[in-house]
Amino acid sequence: MNALLILALAACGGSGDDTGTTATDDSGTTSVDSGETDTDTDTDTDTDTATDTATDTDTDTPPVDADGDGFPSLASGGTDCDDDDPEIHPDAVEACDGVDNDCDETSGEDGVVSLEDGTSKATIQSALDIASPGETVTVCPGTYAETLVIDQDQTLLGLEGAERTIVDGNSPQPKASTIEVRGRIDVRLEGLTVTGGNGTMNDGSRWGGGVYAGQSNGLEVVDCIISGNEADFGGGLIGTGLYPASDTIEHTVFESNTATMGGGGFLLFHGTLTGVTARDNEAGYGGGGNVWYWDVTADSTTSLELNHATVAGGGLMVYDEGTWSGGTISTNTAVELGGGVVIRSDGNLEDTTVSSNTSDGLGGGVGVDEDVYELTNVVVQDNVATSGAGLATQSASGQLDTVVFSGNAASSSGGGLYLVGKSSLTASATEFSGDTPDDITLARGAETTTYETAESRDFSCDVLTQACTWR
Repeated sequence: MNALLILALAACGGSGDDTGTTATDDSGTTSVDSGETDTDTDTDTDTDTATDTATDTDTDTPPVDADGDGFPSLASGGTDCDDDDPEIHPDAVEACDGVDNDCDETSGEDGVVSLEDGTSKATIQSALDIASPGETVTVCPGTYAETLVIDQDQTLLGLEGAERTIVDGNSPQPKASTIEVRGRIDVRLEGLTVTGGNGTMNDGSRWGGGVYAGQSNGLEVVDCIISGNEADFGGGLIGTGLYPASDTIEHTVFESNTATMGGGGFLLFHGTLTGVTARDNEAGYGGGGNVWYWDVTADSTTSLELNHATVAGGGLMVYDEGTWSGGTISTNTAVELGGGVVIRSDGNLEDTTVSSNTSDGLGGGVGVDEDVYELTNVVVQDNVATSGAGLATQSASGQLDTVVFSGNAASSSGGGLYLVGKSSLTASATEFSGDTPDDITLARGAETTTYETAESRDFSCDVLTQACTWR
């Protein structure tokens, strides 16, 4: 048997076609190779079975709602434009915050007023009424026909600035200040146009056409336009009258306001002005503004210009121990006295340039009406009047310290100074240059005495004695 297996193995190792070759296994069964090649190419990989498995093989991505507000994100095929903030979704109420709260870019925020928690109102007063003390009420662009009352510490903010956010008190009845601040509170107004008001009744007169804050702890007005208001006193604004409370006004324009009595642009008691412009305002006394009792300080970029007074103080009236410091007062006009500034009842003027103002009567630059006054570090130049183009006084006693009179022109007399009535002054380091037709005129009755000096020096003048003495 072993010999037969050896012979079979030797035959398999031979060369040539093996078709028809037979082989017999140990059981005696013989198989024959047919020589056919298997050409089955079935590659069916279907693995379906009759038995359902528990494994879900669906590969679709489920919607994502990361902030849990019920609206899937845009990225996962939903409608939520901000899936990190649950307050932003298609059903949210649009708030005045510069954010697309409702995921609809066409809805906009104009005419919307919002509190800090996102609560939105259609009117400013309704938002003020429910705001907490110290809260900021944000106002989006639009014209709001309202007169407002603020009676607690609050900030009123125009989100996109004064040019686009207008509070107009012209329509509501009865008439009032467009914004009235009531009580001893702190209020900030920012980025608003305030117009159309005619003042709050006070002792039979209307005060503060645009803004009235007479009893406040201090008013902040920043980046505002206060225009087109009227009152008896303070056509544009009246600040706090409670000393030592102080107002702060920054980068604000007072324009085209009117006061029948005083302070066309503003009436202030104690405050600081930075980058303020008052122009085209009109009043009986002090077309641009009034300062009463205490002191108002302005920076070098503050300007009172192109204002008009029916009687006196085209640019400014300083009254009753008030002091104005800083800024430029120019191109203002008055009919009778003080084209630029009128000083009454112990007023003072400091660190100010008074230029190119005109009076049809006395005092093109500065006019003083009775009592005492002081000018310190003041430049009075290029002003025009009938008499006293630089400075004219009526029965007043004054002190000049480091004052320059330059290029002032009177059509009659007193190019630099004109003193009339029971007037006197003492001057130190005071300079005259190019004033016409003269530097100083002392007037008493029909007599006029003229004194001239070309240098800075100390001197005193007394109209009663008709003498000026240089030291």
